[in-house]
Amino acid sequence: MKSWNIEKIKKELDKCALLCSNCHGEIHEKIENAKKYNFNVIKTDICTGPFHLTPIYDVIYSSHTLEHVLCPQYTITELAKFLKPDGIIHLILPYPDVNAGNPRDLHRFRVHCGVMPLGLNIRDEGQTTCHLLKNMGFDILDYSFHSYRESEIHLVIKKNKEFESKCLE
Repeated sequence: MKSWNIEKIKKELDKCALLCSNCHGEIHEKIENAKKYNFNVIKTDICTGPFHLTPIYDVIYSSHTLEHVLCPQYTITELAKFLKPDGIIHLILPYPDVNAGNPRDLHRFRVHCGVMPLGLNIRDEGQTTCHLLKNMGFDILDYSFHSYRESEIHLVIKKNKEFESKCLE
């Protein structure tokens, strides 16, 4: 699979967006890093929709945001509507996040409510998450596992031909 990184994405593509959500207090660092690459930083409530973004983007980059959304499938679908036909979404999500499904770990259970709908709580090398995204009308261009402040999965996805028909269902 093709290896993606921010520098390469920015060099190759015109319009990129960084979606920000202040979940871990690192929002200012992410914004400053994004500004170095002249990203359009969108600060919006990703828990509601539909979104009112006007530009059409080559790349939407979302790091550690979708696990905080009650219905991440809806959010991903809404965001994808603002991609150019060959645009990509770069997702970084906690993986595996097995404690998010444990009501005894009250903080993670409440705050990481999008983990279970995305299958991020299942230890299967990301297969459940990839399968879900494919069923939503996305092709998986790349995925890999990393550890920054926690274990995570990086996914690069692109709308496929079935995306529009799935949105109408």
